[in-house]
Amino acid sequence: MNEGPNGRGDAPRDFRDDGGEGGDGRRAADGGEAERMLSGEPVSVGPRRFGWLAALAGILTMAGAAGPALALAADEVTTFSRVRFPADVKLPLEISVGAVLVDFARINAREETFDIQGYLNLSWRVPSLAGKGNRRMFREDLWAPNIDFVNAVEPVKVQNEVTFHVSNEGVVEERVRFSGRFSSSLDLRRFPLDEQHLEVHVEPFSRNVNEIIFRVNPARVGRYDDAFLSDWELGQVRARISTTRHAAIEESRSRFTMVIDIRRRSTFYIWRVLVPLVLVVVASWGVFWVDPTQLQPQISTAVAVLISIVVFNITIDFALPKVAYFTLVDSHALASYLFMLTSIGAIFLIHHRLNHRGLDAAKALQRRARGLIPSAYLVVFALEVLNYWVIRPDPPRPAVITPPSAPARSAPAPSSAPAPGPATPETL
Repeated sequence: MNEGPNGRGDAPRDFRDDGGEGGDGRRAADGGEAERMLSGEPVSVGPRRFGWLAALAGILTMAGAAGPALALAADEVTTFSRVRFPADVKLPLEISVGAVLVDFARINAREETFDIQGYLNLSWRVPSLAGKGNRRMFREDLWAPNIDFVNAVEPVKVQNEVTFHVSNEGVVEERVRFSGRFSSSLDLRRFPLDEQHLEVHVEPFSRNVNEIIFRVNPARVGRYDDAFLSDWELGQVRARISTTRHAAIEESRSRFTMVIDIRRRSTFYIWRVLVPLVLVVVASWGVFWVDPTQLQPQISTAVAVLISIVVFNITIDFALPKVAYFTLVDSHALASYLFMLTSIGAIFLIHHRLNHRGLDAAKALQRRARGLIPSAYLVVFALEVLNYWVIRPDPPRPAVITPPSAPARSAPAPSSAPAPGPATPETL
């Protein structure tokens, strides 16, 4: 067997090193194989060459898969302002903020969350942009505040406009569409006759009150007329401004709060919960018209009604909120239980009077029970109403700014008309 330059047996050309005579032989073989490939003849690919081809194919595949991800990342970066804070702006910069409710998705009373879609309208004045006419400028050319939805439960989906409207006075207007799930404390003490005030809190991200302060733009606060939420009636949309101290980062930030007033449609709960409970309790009073000597029918009727109330409450449990305090429905259900037990206790007392004082004494006690127990039930119900509407009124709410009128639903395309000033930019 002939030995090659390295003192080893000649190996196939595909496995030789690139340098020296073996390298020249391999390049010659590669040229011959290339000619055969162009002519359509089959060519055998050695293991080493196949490994290089497989690696190259893997790199190309990974690059192709990473392309959309890199493009998406670039798009996401452009939603944040990469332009420096304007140097000619007097600090703190005043930003007029408005909020318009587009529509509701749902409200979860058990989790105290709600899903909405809406618009934020922000406008601020940059003196260096004044005197150049009304125009549009790209996001990449202007500074814009980064917005933080403080009480968002999940990441909020935000759609920014590609361009800003800049007026001749130097007022920059930005419009942001958002949709997300937010948390808001609910007061369910008067459930199902309750009203709620849902709130969305917005703050500038990483900017304290010495740099940015918010102002409410009343002309940009409202809701679309066809905004809808099942089981609830939508009221006004209002707004307020406050200053919030964040002790963890030792900063105070300006906060814009969007307040949405809603009232529960209580028809279902009145006719399916409250009224049936009242009727079941009233039915139990029939035992006081049964002959006192008939103990078995009286006890059977009272226990059957009590079991009916228990089963009824278990059935409607899905429709009731899970809270740590008593609601109006809870108080009414508890009162129904107590009066059922009172009726059963009155039956035993009447039977005891029958055995010890005779029939006439038992009938006299029964007649008293006919008037006293229903009257006491009405008094307790009146006290429930006083407790939830008079004795425990709603806690005072912070002052809010109410818009002059709710905007009608229209296309979100902005107008080309100039904005008169920082407090009144163009309408939605």
